[in-house]
Amino acid sequence: MIPYTTLGLIVSLAALGPGYLYIRAAEVRSPRPERSGLVEAVELVVIGAFASTLSLIIVVLVAGWANAVNAHSLLVTPTLYFHHHAFAVVELLGLALIAAYLLAYVGARTVHRRQTASLRPGVTSWSGDCSGGW
Repeated sequence: MIPYTTLGLIVSLAALGPGYLYIRAAEVRSPRPERSGLVEAVELVVIGAFASTLSLIIVVLVAGWANAVNAHSLLVTPTLYFHHHAFAVVELLGLALIAAYLLAYVGARTVHRRQTASLRPGVTSWSGDCSGGW
């Protein structure tokens, strides 16, 4: 059985990692306004938890549809299913985590698609710091 502290750590990383990727990918696309640390932390957790939850649902549904796992047994008795099919559950969690990071990255690129990538946030041609001008 997985200790609850390990499970809590896994859930925290699954919720924070994709949110962090989203925020950093959005900042590369366009400079973002100054925000408090609390607002950024809430955004990080909400986006990360949404991406992780949605990707887990999608991965379990696709795996159940492809008969790779018994989705009903996994949802009804997860502990018993984990004891009998540990490798399959770990595979599902790994795929869901990869899908969450991919979903967060694609989400950031989609939401901030109109802006061009900024190597130096806040520096524009109007600020007088442009190389190769007239």
